[in-house]
Amino acid sequence: MGISTLIFLLILALSTYGNLVIGNEHEQPEYGLFGWSSMLFCSGIGASLVLWGTTEWVYYYLEPPFNAEPESIEAIAWATSYGIFHWGITGWALYCLPAVAMAYAYHVRNYGTLRTSTACQSILGNKASGVGGRIIDLIYMVALLGVLAGGLGFTTPTISANVTEFFGIEESLTVTISVLFICLLIFATSVHFGIERGIQKLS
Repeated sequence: MGISTLIFLLILALSTYGNLVIGNEHEQPEYGLFGWSSMLFCSGIGASLVLWGTTEWVYYYLEPPFNAEPESIEAIAWATSYGIFHWGITGWALYCLPAVAMAYAYHVRNYGTLRTSTACQSILGNKASGVGGRIIDLIYMVALLGVLAGGLGFTTPTISANVTEFFGIEESLTVTISVLFICLLIFATSVHFGIERGIQKLS
């Protein structure tokens, strides 16, 4: 699916649609390439890298795909290459596809909202504003909450273990909850101050 999405986006970019400006025709990008890249990287895979980015290769070494023998030379080859499908350009293509649809609907078609259902308005028509659109938005929000909860759920114990190891204190539920609270506070503060004063500086 990732490769198919990447091919579709490449075709889209190399076609006449690739010249389409997301925004006003003569408007300059609000942030530079480094700023956008930093924000996309941190918001896209920042939490995942804390845990899975450092352990994925071990997982594939012990349990390699395609029936390869565990802890073998072939397993090492898979362990060092298979993760590219998750962290490489194909993974980012899956982020890019809905982003293009939503940005086009908001900035070019001037639909006025950044809801997922709005991006489907060209296909669904007026139904995007009705029950069908609400179902799409509900599914999106449930999925978003699941991703956020999963990210915090996997990352918090890792950070907590590092904190207890660094400060030489005993690992406990109190420490884990404190780490979770601090993470939520940082995220909430960043969002409160917006992209320019919050998310960009934190990234």
